Amino acid sequence: MAFLIPIFLGVLQLILFVFHLFEYEVIVTVFEITNPVILLVLQIILGALSVSFVLASILESFFNNRFTRVVYRIAAVWLGFLTYLIVADIIFYVILAALLPFNVGMRVVALIGKVLLAFALGITLYGLYNARRMRVTRLDLKFDKLPESWKGKRAVWVSDLQLGQVYGKGFSEKVVNKIKTLNPDIVFVGGDLYDGVAIDVDASIAPFSTLRPPLGMYFITGNHEEFNDNAPYLSAVHKVGMKSLIDESVNVDGVELVGVDYTSTEKKTNFQNILGGLTKDKSKFYILLKHAPAHVSVAADEGVSLMICGHTHRAQMAPLNVLTHFIYKGYDYGLKKAGDMLEYTSSGAGTWGPPLKVGSKSEIVLVTFDRT
Repeated sequence: MAFLIPIFLGVLQLILFVFHLFEYEVIVTVFEITNPVILLVLQIILGALSVSFVLASILESFFNNRFTRVVYRIAAVWLGFLTYLIVADIIFYVILAALLPFNVGMRVVALIGKVLLAFALGITLYGLYNARRMRVTRLDLKFDKLPESWKGKRAVWVSDLQLGQVYGKGFSEKVVNKIKTLNPDIVFVGGDLYDGVAIDVDASIAPFSTLRPPLGMYFITGNHEEFNDNAPYLSAVHKVGMKSLIDESVNVDGVELVGVDYTSTEKKTNFQNILGGLTKDKSKFYILLKHAPAHVSVAADEGVSLMICGHTHRAQMAPLNVLTHFIYKGYDYGLKKAGDMLEYTSSGAGTWGPPLKVGSKSEIVLVTFDRT
């Protein structure tokens, strides 16, 4: 997993260079800039911004201080803004192409461009606000195999807090306080609790130690916990009272709770072998905790009744959710049915990269169980 990070960052940097060059051309056109001094200043600013996110991402891997947090947050917000600037730019050029036969003047062209740039700014500001609004998604689910002891039980699923340079102990405390208002019987923490960067792993999740659900707290790994050695993260979650489920099953008051590791179940065959060994008794009621909603049909075939996932963030920023919908075959968000199994994918509590959510939401999921 770790060796893929430099490749990812290299490709990302190349894309960012191209996007910033594109944005430079649009700004010069829309604002009709010809002054060489202003052009030079614009080139310097966009040049610095073009490398800001990758450099900040490298810095956050080794350092966690006020300077790195400020730099990363600025770079991350700019990346989100740039995304919508590029969308606005594409719309701008499509409109220009449509207006070509009408020979419109430069004043009209500039006005259209400025309106679209303002729209991109407005969407970005909304995304920043929306990402900070923590909401509860309530699911009332009925199952025929549910043990009588679980009738009326309430489970919280929270995933993708991404604790790191953007979100820290304060955000963790906000999530915990919200969970307390729901009074759950059991809590599932579904991976990417951490962002995989330099952080005080113990202090950042200390608020979770104040949660005391009767049936306990259970944790599974996400991809961000497995960029490098996951041992510090596992140690930290154990200290606050969470039990990690790493390709194992535990009986909780008559329900078989199964948790699988992100890396070991990435491949379909491995997932089949691991899950098959944990769900041999098809008469039991199985809840599967899995970070990514991949290979959903495998879980359905193995007799799982409820599968709960996260990971996708629903792409965080529409219209990129079209990609997650395609990649995860429609299981990128929401409650879906796969055979006799119900599957829910959460959009997560936090964000990765740009701290924006547009067409997505920051959520904690509350599941209330009942029998059919």
